[in-house]
Amino acid sequence: MRLSVLLAMIVALALGGCDVPSSAGGASHHGSLSDILSLDMLNAKQGWTYGPDLVARTSDGARTFVDVTPPDVRSQQQVGGTFFLDSKRAWVWVEDKNGSAPATLETTSDGGATWQATGFRTNVDGGLTFVDSSHGWMLTGQGVADHTAVENTLWRTVDGGRSWPAVYRWTHKLTIQPNVQTGDCAMGEITWTSTSRGFAGVGCPFDSPPALAVTDDGGVTWTREPLPPLKTLAGVSLGESTGITRAFSMGPLIASVSRCVGPDGESCRQYGALYRSSDDGATWTQGAIVWGGVDIQMPDPDHGFLPDACLTDQCDSPALLTTSDGGATWQQLSLPRALWPNMHAERFYQFVTATVGFAVATSPGLASAAESAPATFYSTMDGGHTFSSFTPALV
Repeated sequence: MRLSVLLAMIVALALGGCDVPSSAGGASHHGSLSDILSLDMLNAKQGWTYGPDLVARTSDGARTFVDVTPPDVRSQQQVGGTFFLDSKRAWVWVEDKNGSAPATLETTSDGGATWQATGFRTNVDGGLTFVDSSHGWMLTGQGVADHTAVENTLWRTVDGGRSWPAVYRWTHKLTIQPNVQTGDCAMGEITWTSTSRGFAGVGCPFDSPPALAVTDDGGVTWTREPLPPLKTLAGVSLGESTGITRAFSMGPLIASVSRCVGPDGESCRQYGALYRSSDDGATWTQGAIVWGGVDIQMPDPDHGFLPDACLTDQCDSPALLTTSDGGATWQQLSLPRALWPNMHAERFYQFVTATVGFAVATSPGLASAAESAPATFYSTMDGGHTFSSFTPALV
C-alpha cells in the first residue's frame, strides 16, 4: 500500500485460450514464513500472506497459517504478485523464475482450497486491484530505451481476470540528476470506490500544487482536481506527492499529501498531512503536519496509524503516530526497536480496527536461504501503545 506508481517492466500481453481445470491448493508444503512479502489482514482474525514460494491464509489472527499455495508453483515457478479481496477470493500471478515463459493469472473463490487459471497470460505481471469478483484493474509500465521515461498502461477486466483490454495509457517523463532534467507529474496508486469511479494521487517533481486524478468511467478518461496547497516549510522542495487515498462507505475521502524539503537540491526530508473531504472531493480540510512515514493505515474514517514518523523534524528514533480525528491531531508512541526501519529487511503493518493491529519484521538476508531466520510477528490490542511478539505456525 504505497506512494509510487506500481510498475512492471514490460507490457507485452498474450491471451490464452480457455480456462484450465481447477486444481487443489496446498497439496504440499512450498515455502516458509521467513521470506514473506506482505501481511494482508482483513480483520482481527482473517487474512493472507505470501512469498515467492508461498500463499497462506489465516483465520485465527495470524497465529496459524494454512499453506494454500497454487499447485502450479513448483521449482521453476514462483508467486509474482497477489490481490486478496476477502477471505475466499484472491488472484495470484504464477510466473517463471527465469522469465522464459509468460506469467499465468490464477484465482480462487474458496480460500485457496482450489485454484483455477483464468486463461490470461502476460510476459510480466502487473499490480492488481479488484472491487468484486468480476471487476478489476492492472497497472503496468515499460521503461523507454534511454531510461528517461516510463510508458504506463491501465488495463481493466469485467470477467474476473480472463480478459484485460487496455483502457488508458500515459507517459511519465522522469527527473534525472545531477543535470536536473525535470520530469513531469504522474498518477500514483489508484483507489476505486465503485466499478466506475476511482481516485489517484498525483506526484510531481520539485514544488507543485497537490492534486488528484479522478475517473468516472472505469479509467478510460481522467480529470485533474487540485487540492489546497500544503503548508510551506523552509527549504528547497525536491518533490510533492498526493499519495494514498482512502474512501469509506457513506463517509469521507482521505488523501495523504507530502513534500520533501532540504537545504539544497541534493537531499531532503519528508513532511506531510492528511486531507479530508466530506463532499466527494469538492472541498478539503488539511490536518496537522507530521514528519516522515508514508504507509498510512486507516481502519475507519477517524482512526489512523503512521509508522516510522514523528511529530517534529527533531526526532531521536522512529515512532508510531496515531490519530482519532482523521489526522487533525496526532499522538506519538514509541515503537519496539525490533520494528525500527532496517535497510536490509522489511517491516509490514496492518491495523484492522482502532485498537487491533499487526506488524511483521523480516530478518536481514544471510549467507544462504537455509540460514534465513523466520520473520517475527507482533500484535497490538491497545492501538499501538504496546506490541507483543509471537511465532505463527505454518500448516
